[in-house]
Amino acid sequence: FNAFVPALRSDILYFMGGHSLKELQSSEFQAELLLDLRDVINNKLESLGAKPEINKVLFVTFVIT
Repeated sequence: FNAFVPALRSDILYFMGGHSLKELQSSEFQAELLLDLRDVINNKLESLGAKPEINKVLFVTFVIT
């Protein structure tokens, strides 16, 4: 998994950058965001030749600056 981290981080940051601060602060949007991020991660893993097994995404810390 560690070999995939840089590519995953890149896609996650790109995806997050496409949303406004107001959206990211909304609790309703954050619930939807977890599902979208799961899809972003699984799609990237697939494109890298892995079999995606990510079923759930959790925020440990969510800092918006």
